[in-house]
Amino acid sequence: REILREHTLDWLLCNFDTKGENFLNRTDGHLSSFDKEASFARIKDAGSQHMSTEYRPHANDTLYNVMFSEYARGNLDLDLQSTENQLQRIESMPRAEYLALFDRMLTQKYGAHGERNRKRTAVEAAIWERKANLREEYRRFYTELLARRRENLRERGAAPDDGARYLDAQGNFRFGSE
Repeated sequence: REILREHTLDWLLCNFDTKGENFLNRTDGHLSSFDKEASFARIKDAGSQHMSTEYRPHANDTLYNVMFSEYARGNLDLDLQSTENQLQRIESMPRAEYLALFDRMLTQKYGAHGERNRKRTAVEAAIWERKANLREEYRRFYTELLARRRENLRERGAAPDDGARYLDAQGNFRFGSE
């Protein structure tokens, strides 16, 4: 659950430098990630526009690519519904409040916000678009993962997976509240 929560954060930050050693087990028993220096560096890359298990802009593979690939192979169980709590919190944030989270970083990289600062305006638009499309991006990605998982389990002759509980009548992933 906590790795899935961190995945949401890293996806929103467009952070693809997420190795296992970039996670800490906190003293309260929870998990936290760090090393967000690469955030937004790949926001314009074509491969970073959609969640996948293949996009790898750094020498190392991401923890998330490995985890989701293992899930798709049927070697790991994940509660895909656990993403929804984080998703709902993010969806509830209005644009100004959300973009204010990144103001300091954007000012350092692109200068002050203003109509004439087109670079910053473009990056803010890309950051907002990632947030605005988050639910649909997860829906597309999880639908793909579940299809791969069912096929891999079928090919191995394994017992049917319970992933069907996540799908609507058209075979698309749906969160529990939908």
